[in-house]
Amino acid sequence: MKTKTLFRAALAALLLLSAADSVCGQSNRGLTIRPPQSSPPLREDRRPPVLWINPELGKFKPMKVQSVDVDIKVRGHLATTTMEMTFFNPNGRVLEGELIFPLGEGQTISGYALEVEGKLRQAVVVEKEKGREIFEEIVRRGVDPGLAELTKGNVFRTRVYPIPANGTKRLSVTFEQELADGEKGFRYLLPLAFSEKVGKFHARVEVVKQETAPMPEAEQTEGLTFEKWRDSFVAELTTENVAHEKPLAFIVPKMAERPQVFLVSDKLEPAQMFFHARVEPEVPPAPAMQQPDRIVLYYDASGSAEKRDRKREFAFLKEWMKALGHVTVEVIAFRNDADKPVTVEVKDGDASTLIGLLENLPVDGGTSLGAVQSGGAPLTVLMSDGFSNFGDAEPKVPLKDGAGLPLVVIHAAPMADSARLESIARRTGGHVVNLLTTSTEDALAAMRQSPFQFLSAKVISGKVTDLAPGLPETVTRGFSIAGRCEGKGEIELAFGYAGKVMATRRVTLNPDDALEAERGDFVRRAWAQRKIAELALDPQANESAITALGKEHRIVTAGTSLLVLERMEDYVRHRIQPPEADLQEKYAAMLKSQPKGGATRDESQHLDEVAKRWSDFKEWHGKRHPWLESVLKPTAEREAALYTALAGANTSKNNSQRGTLSPEDAAAARALADKASDLASRWQKEGRNEDTRAAWIEEASNVLLAVDVLRQRRLELMPQSEPPQADNGRPGSGTGSGGGLGAGGVPMAPAAAAAQPMPVLAPAPASPAEGTPRRSGAGYMLDSAGSSFSGGGVRVADAEGRSSTMSGSIEVKAWDPDTPYLKKIRKAEDAYAAYLKERKDNAGSSAFYLDCADYFREEKKDDRLALRVLSNLAEMELENAPLLRILAYRLQQLGRYDLAVPLFEEVLKTRGEEPQSRRDLALCLSRRENPDLARAATLLWEVVKRKWDGRFQGIDVIVLHELNDLLQRAPKEGPKDLRPDVEAIGIQKRFLDDVPVDLRVALTWDADSTDIDLWVIDPTGEVCIYNHNQTRTGGAMSNDFTGGYGPEVFTIRRALPGTYTVKVNYYGNRQQKLAGATTVQVEFQTSFDRAGTKYQSVTRRLKDNKEVIEVGKFVFKPELEAE
Repeated sequence: MKTKTLFRAALAALLLLSAADSVCGQSNRGLTIRPPQSSPPLREDRRPPVLWINPELGKFKPMKVQSVDVDIKVRGHLATTTMEMTFFNPNGRVLEGELIFPLGEGQTISGYALEVEGKLRQAVVVEKEKGREIFEEIVRRGVDPGLAELTKGNVFRTRVYPIPANGTKRLSVTFEQELADGEKGFRYLLPLAFSEKVGKFHARVEVVKQETAPMPEAEQTEGLTFEKWRDSFVAELTTENVAHEKPLAFIVPKMAERPQVFLVSDKLEPAQMFFHARVEPEVPPAPAMQQPDRIVLYYDASGSAEKRDRKREFAFLKEWMKALGHVTVEVIAFRNDADKPVTVEVKDGDASTLIGLLENLPVDGGTSLGAVQSGGAPLTVLMSDGFSNFGDAEPKVPLKDGAGLPLVVIHAAPMADSARLESIARRTGGHVVNLLTTSTEDALAAMRQSPFQFLSAKVISGKVTDLAPGLPETVTRGFSIAGRCEGKGEIELAFGYAGKVMATRRVTLNPDDALEAERGDFVRRAWAQRKIAELALDPQANESAITALGKEHRIVTAGTSLLVLERMEDYVRHRIQPPEADLQEKYAAMLKSQPKGGATRDESQHLDEVAKRWSDFKEWHGKRHPWLESVLKPTAEREAALYTALAGANTSKNNSQRGTLSPEDAAAARALADKASDLASRWQKEGRNEDTRAAWIEEASNVLLAVDVLRQRRLELMPQSEPPQADNGRPGSGTGSGGGLGAGGVPMAPAAAAAQPMPVLAPAPASPAEGTPRRSGAGYMLDSAGSSFSGGGVRVADAEGRSSTMSGSIEVKAWDPDTPYLKKIRKAEDAYAAYLKERKDNAGSSAFYLDCADYFREEKKDDRLALRVLSNLAEMELENAPLLRILAYRLQQLGRYDLAVPLFEEVLKTRGEEPQSRRDLALCLSRRENPDLARAATLLWEVVKRKWDGRFQGIDVIVLHELNDLLQRAPKEGPKDLRPDVEAIGIQKRFLDDVPVDLRVALTWDADSTDIDLWVIDPTGEVCIYNHNQTRTGGAMSNDFTGGYGPEVFTIRRALPGTYTVKVNYYGNRQQKLAGATTVQVEFQTSFDRAGTKYQSVTRRLKDNKEVIEVGKFVFKPELEAE
């Protein structure tokens, strides 16, 4: 197997942020920030980014690489590299960072160690979700674990913390690879392009059991001289205060033509052996292949195309077309969807028209490989990096033995999904040509003839199993195979063209040649790496097998992470055995003292606690709270008093509607107060009489609505005129010593906060139709501009058979980001061209794509282009959960649940330790056109029954309410696999209760370590907020999520007539976001947990701490109608 080392220096990027100062003091410190996304290097000698310091934190002295110690061991065609690095922080404050290793194709991480108490402690391989969950839980206790992960694109990331003030931090990373097979031998390459001088650098290279001396690449490496040492060759390089510009590179001459075989016994079963063998089959002349007269070229023009070496791709196309002479090329550019085909006739090998077409394609948007469809043409070519991140990820390609024709993948992408591209090509009998690792001559030969392939392996003698690869694959010069055996054995490898055997080679396996068990770990890992590489061709079907192999052989995979813990108590608590022998004995002793059945008891206890919180939630919403009969008079009296006091005062100078509150206005307010007083005095009599009850409700509602109109006008003209809110004396809901907020969002003084609450009238018999089961859902429709919507109603029956219907309308606050780039785009004749120009300076901003997508959809009425622009969020950074959440939320708002579901699925894979990941996916699945309510209910129940980290306290009750709403809406008929089975899911009966509410508002946001608060102001002016979380009329605010994401939810069972104003407050942020802002989503819900629940959501951005924005308003109006 031909591989190429693309390791971009040990220190690719180190991000630093202060752990000493936090904007919001509700957590110990912030977490790692991501680096700005940049194009990866396209050449081996290109300098990678080295140290990046967050400019928001002020000026710091650059971090120094104090020392680097590299140990390289080469055994034939296999190499193991360990890099130990020490960083020095010359600043007077503790810093945190992230170390990034872009690995080359075929390279895998097999070791990671972090300095703990002056010693390097080795990491343990764990499932990725478990590793993150443990990491987040421990780091918030002020302890400092280490977590290293492999992300898409074969990029290794690890958090580095703490780097002490004026101190050092040490870590090491080990990676393994099969060396690239060159004509002269096996080539090893390690870039050393550190941007700064390295204090002390030492490298030791040992080529084990090598007969011929390795050859240093003199032009590339200084001072590397190999000398004979026992049966090996060794070279060492030591420097001080040198900035190494050139890579460490050398050639290992090949041994004799005989197969090279490494064997080692299984530590647990010594009779069983692992082996890794390499052969060089004789390559017979390739049979002539008919050259195509027609080619379909699928060209990936998504945003990530900028990271490919497109010039190299065009140069290859130029030579290929020259070789073909005359050919018809049908170009289909694709991004998040496919463009219409464009046909180009190439004559006399002139590719200028074709290349010109490709060069001028707008490089923009996400990637959907589902746009690729093989078949119909003699040859289909795909040019892409293989990262499918938006919509359908599976190309429509027929199988090799079907009616389809070959699909060949050609690319020059330093970061590519190699396994996916290989899988796509193999399905059709095609192959992959990597222009970065293949010369133009070899690439042209690969297009002229069928690829020479390994076809199969046959066991000639002995017991040989678990061979990898087991499927055909392309062979260039050499081929390697790995497997397991017992005793002596022999296998025969078959090679050929187009499925026809043209050559064979035999490999003999002799246990007498086996390495010592302690020295042969690299063989076991090499077998596991080969096996994992083949399983990765179908990662979804083989996910569990890949994870199991990674854990067993300490290899980092897409589903595993490397975790370092400081305290033995944490190893024991999470049942993770440390790798060091001196710690294992202590671990075993502590484990014995742990009580059995702890997990079962913990879950049972947790569910009992949830049941108590759920009971409290139901009790609050089932209570009889004051309504019109109690709040009408004091609300009207207060408004009249304010109008009297403010009559004649100037309005806010910043308000565009100049004017004053006149004495006539004050008189009108006074008249309404008098009317309210009269109604209050009549309630005791008319409220008891069924004949007069409905009329009283209608009259009182109209008065409260009129008062509400006056209040809204006052706040519009004089936003600062709202008096402070009083503490209602309810435990846990007071304003606290810091004062609080007035209903208009104005901070109030502690003295004002101590004011007495409004008086409450004596209750009449049962309030109007409280708790009646005859309520039906209110329907709301939002127009495409997101300005307002109305309709429907909550129905309340009276004794006469008439009903009081709470008809509602919602006004979403108009919002224009008014950014410089939008101003330029609006002025341009060609808006899309202007957008592409502005994109160059704003490519790293999610806000840019959100704003521009809204512009093309709302102002230019171009939905397809808007979707393309929006899909760029999926391209910004691989596996960035916050960005994917923003994108998925926005797609839900546009009704594109089909596109949102795969994104939420991806978030669940990368952030499964956060309950919001399951909740988001569940709600999306339940609302799409063909809902999967069974899986949605299962996901929601998982959120409820699992005990999460303390920062997610209270999400279980929120999700229980949503689960009951889902079950209440579930159809009784239809496919059983899509309908929830409560018993099969395991939902306990004590959690199955409908809690219908008139109004529900849910706030979520994209950032961890960020505190966003939801405020809801009712028609009386009372604010429901985190420190005043229950209102007099029954409003309730959920738990305050200070650690990020939300949700924060407001609910009220029986809404008052009038306006409910929804605001969002940016309380504090300890994390720099990609857009320089935090994106929030507010979802308005009516008639929740009843048949006919309606949803509508909006997205907004908050830029600064303490910023408060109004998102929208609910207006409820009762109407009487005959039944």
